[in-house]
Amino acid sequence: MRRQMEVTSAWTGEKKTKIQSTPTSACGDIGEAEEDDASAMIIVQEGPEQLEGLDWDQDTLDEKIDWYLQLQQLNRRLPDNDDDDFWVHCDDKQRREMNQRLALCRIRAHMIKEEHREIDDANLKARYPPNVLEDNGYFKLYENKFDWYFDPQYCNYARFQDYQRLMLRNNGEYEEWEDYRKACSTLEGDQEFVQLWEKLLSNTKVCMM
Repeated sequence: MRRQMEVTSAWTGEKKTKIQSTPTSACGDIGEAEEDDASAMIIVQEGPEQLEGLDWDQDTLDEKIDWYLQLQQLNRRLPDNDDDDFWVHCDDKQRREMNQRLALCRIRAHMIKEEHREIDDANLKARYPPNVLEDNGYFKLYENKFDWYFDPQYCNYARFQDYQRLMLRNNGEYEEWEDYRKACSTLEGDQEFVQLWEKLLSNTKVCMM
């Protein structure tokens, strides 16, 4: 007995036609085989599975890219301005602790020798106690030599990660720099993004025409 049915591909969501064949017994008794469909059915897929997007034209491809870019910006954007729980300002203690952390980051980046950069936090704090950091303006002047800086505006808010406060300078090399600055993606979010691309690259073969 043969019958056709439509199933949904787990990869593309497209309908595929499969043939289900119920084998007969050695005696030719089909009725007995049909009593146990779970063990008797043999599923055969016709033809190779079509990957979604291989047949898209340029207009469809551009439309999909724009849609994913907008979705990415929506998922990465900061909370609305009326979210009082997120946009809370640092108190004196939080600001002091933040300034000390950022100062140590600047010192590490300023160190010339690699072995000096690997000094652990305890020893680095011993070399640069809070009073030394404060007397030196938390070494903010070091940032003038870097391609990055800690955004002063985002340093006002307590809910930000230090990673979110870290910005590349707007030197004209980057497109949509303002959108990048407003995104303030978290370290965890960027790590997930990198891991996704590493997985795609390791499991995708590029066909050269």
